[in-house]
Amino acid sequence: MTARQPERPARRGDQPRCCLSEREDLRRLAVSVVLGRRQIAPRLGRFLERYPEVTIDLAMQDVFVDFVGQGIDLAIRVGEITDQSLVARKKGMVRPRTVASPAYLKANGAPRTPNDLKR
Repeated sequence: MTARQPERPARRGDQPRCCLSEREDLRRLAVSVVLGRRQIAPRLGRFLERYPEVTIDLAMQDVFVDFVGQGIDLAIRVGEITDQSLVARKKGMVRPRTVASPAYLKANGAPRTPNDLKR
C-alpha cells in the first residue's frame, strides 16, 4: 500500500480528513502494543462483522511513528502530544497503578517507598 501525502500537515482546528490510505475501504490504525492486545484486537472481529466493507490495518508499536508519512488514519496514544501539528482529542484518562506479582511480594515484601524497590 502506498500512502498519499496530504497537501500540508493537519493542524489543530482542521476538520478530519477521511482516510490517508489510497483505498477508501482501508483504515490504518496505530496503537500501543498493550492497548492493541487488550482493548482493540478483542473487539476488532465484532467491528468488522458490523462493517464488512472496512478493512483495518492495525499497527501495534510502542514507538512513535510519523503518522502522516506512514499513512495512519487514526492513532490512539497515551501521554502528551509532542507534535503540535497533529489534531488530537482527549478521549479518557489513564490512572497509573503500582502492581507487583505474588512471587515478588513473597520474596521481597510489599514496598512502602520507591527506595524499597532497590532490594
